[in-house]
Amino acid sequence: MDKLKNFIDTNREAFEDNLLPEGHFDRFEKKLPEAGRKHFKLYSLVAFVAAASIALLLLFRMPGGTPVPKV
Repeated sequence: MDKLKNFIDTNREAFEDNLLPEGHFDRFEKKLPEAGRKHFKLYSLVAFVAAASIALLLLFRMPGGTPVPKV
């Protein structure tokens, strides 16, 4: 660990310099895919339906819960 610390201390200026070319981050951002928010509503709806189904199942099947109506 001491060798690494000494190397960093002796070459601190090289680590602090900005070695990336101008506009690097802009070009990199353009290559990234768009944010995945287009399926957010669908996933939210599916999660809500699943949670509601489990809650109703537990409500009707738990001992002392609401009895299932007989038709």
